[in-house]
Formats: sequence, structure tokens, C-alpha cells
Amino acid sequence: MANDTAERFENLEVRYAFLEKHVAAQDRVMLEMAERLDRLEGRLRQLHERVVRPMGWKFSPDEALVQFALEQELILEARHGMPYCPCQPIRGERARDMRIVCPCIPFHRKHYDAMKRCWCGLFVHEDVTDPDSLPQFPPDEA
Repeated sequence: MANDTAERFENLEVRYAFLEKHVAAQDRVMLEMAERLDRLEGRLRQLHERVVRPMGWKFSPDEALVQFALEQELILEARHGMPYCPCQPIRGERARDMRIVCPCIPFHRKHYDAMKRCWCGLFVHEDVTDPDSLPQFPPDEA
């Protein structure tokens, strides 16, 4: 009986050692992916900044929203080859879809200027401090 119990504990130790090694490997992979995502997000942020700043726009002060939107854009770029706006549907119509490549402000300037924000809220006018107070309405009401 004691031998049987000792054998079971030994088997448990082997299993736990395997699991610890496996989880550590997964943790390393996840850390590498997170670091890569951070680098790509930083590059995308710099690119967007160079485009929107001269037009009088900036990133939203809501950093959680900005980070989420940029992550979604990176996913869309990986899937479709372009950093599409994450809140607009991609329809497979090239001319229409190119109008939602982020930042899409130049294509929807009148509408976005009226709202002082882009549709998904990633960008706001430079003078905006509280993006939650801004109205959002359809393009035909701009």
C-alpha cells in the first residue's frame, strides 16, 4: 500500500513538472507575442500621428479605447492587408473599403468635423478633452 502511494506521488510529481514546463513555454510565447504587438502598435500609432496631426486631430484621451482600436486594426491588417477602421464593415468593394482604411478622416471630413471625432472615437479634434460628451450621428445629418 505504501509503495503504491509513493508511486502515485511520483507520477503526480512527473505530471506537475511536465505541466510547469509546458505552461512556462506558453508564457514565453505569449510574452513574445505581447511584445511584438506592442512594437507594431507603436509603429501604427506613429504612422497615424503623422497623418492626423497636420489636419488638427489627435488620439482620443481615452487610452484604453485607443489601445483597443489599434489592436483591432492590427488584427484587420493581418487578415486583410490594410489597417481598416475596426467599427466599419469591410464589404469587399475596393473603392468603398479604401475609404475606411484608418485614419479615414480625409474621406469623411465634413461628418467627422461636425462630430469632432471619427466614427469609432480613435481620433478627436485637438481641442477635445472629454470625448464622451461628443455627439455621434449619421453622415446624412452632418
